[in-house]
Amino acid sequence: MLPDDLTKKFTQDLIAYEEEKKMPYITSAERIGIEKGQDIGQLNEAREMVLDALDIKFSNNVPADIRKLIKDLNNRIMLRKLHKSSIQSKDIEEFRKTLEELTAQDPA
Repeated sequence: MLPDDLTKKFTQDLIAYEEEKKMPYITSAERIGIEKGQDIGQLNEAREMVLDALDIKFSNNVPADIRKLIKDLNNRIMLRKLHKSSIQSKDIEEFRKTLEELTAQDPA
């Protein structure tokens, strides 16, 4: 760990070097924002995959309460399990049972 004055000097020198070499500098805040945006995008995509599979499997006859529950989920692992269940379930009630079991287990 460098003292504050040396940390500032190092950061300034690093930025100057990157600018000289035409290397883009991404701040920690920008990097965190990018990662958060990617996470949000992946969650949205996972939700859409589940809903698309349900629409195809059950001819767009997915009840509104199931759609809402899926849209409210923020767990990609759970969404992955639901995607598999949407393909494997014989009817919407079997899928609903899986959905209820998974959401009951979720600590969030």
